[in-house]
Amino acid sequence: MNIKLRKYHNEDLPFLKEILYEAVFWRKGPTTPSFEEGLKLPDVKKAIIDFGTRDGDIAVVASSDDLTLAGAAWLRYWN
Repeated sequence: MNIKLRKYHNEDLPFLKEILYEAVFWRKGPTTPSFEEGLKLPDVKKAIIDFGTRDGDIAVVASSDDLTLAGAAWLRYWN
């Protein structure tokens, strides 16, 4: 299997949200918030809200040979 990187597209935002949730809440437990609740937490929300609309929002998405999304990395600048 080959993994290919490509530039982020706006339609990738739901996948970035999934990746963010899994990265932040990787250790599941009785207090783990739901997906929707977790993404509303202030420190989590600021990492993804309106991603791609600000100068400096940069992301790549990884996909396998069959174009299945396999991962992502992104960054954004803050003052």
